[in-house]
Amino acid sequence: MTRVPAIVALAVLLATPAYSAPIVVSAGDFLTFNFDLSGETPAPPYVIAGVDLRMTGLDFEPPPCGAFCNPLDVGEWRFWTELDGTGSLFLVHDATLGGAWNFAEMLDDGVFSATLEMFDGEISVDPVACGVAADGARTPGCPAGPLPPAPEPAMVSLLAFGGAVVLVRRRNTRAVRRT
Repeated sequence: MTRVPAIVALAVLLATPAYSAPIVVSAGDFLTFNFDLSGETPAPPYVIAGVDLRMTGLDFEPPPCGAFCNPLDVGEWRFWTELDGTGSLFLVHDATLGGAWNFAEMLDDGVFSATLEMFDGEISVDPVACGVAADGARTPGCPAGPLPPAPEPAMVSLLAFGGAVVLVRRRNTRAVRRT
């Protein structure tokens, strides 16, 4: 009877920590990844939030292929507002997406999901979600490196103003050409 506690103690002392392993996704595979940061510290809402897809094995057509080489691994990411690929769809992107950051659907409650469907080829993914609070505190899953900056309202306003100026100028130029 004394052997059982000794074996359990030895197993605990010699156990290695669990780490996630990359998942190989091949043509015909459909996977769902759930991200729930609501129980993390710091808790939502976040000023920066998203998911680093940590993708490897993406292949492109060999050169010469012009200015842009097409991917040989073809698939589609879809991001949803709820777990299990439910709720509202807020982002659709091809399999070359490296990560998604700062969508309002990620910032407020930290709960979202992503589905990946591969049509051709094979890639490896090891996604991790991350949230950063206003004081700079990060959830445990945040990568060590710098995160994409949260856009400042002044910068967004400046970009919108610049875009409006370009559109007005283009419209005026077209009107002058017609006369």
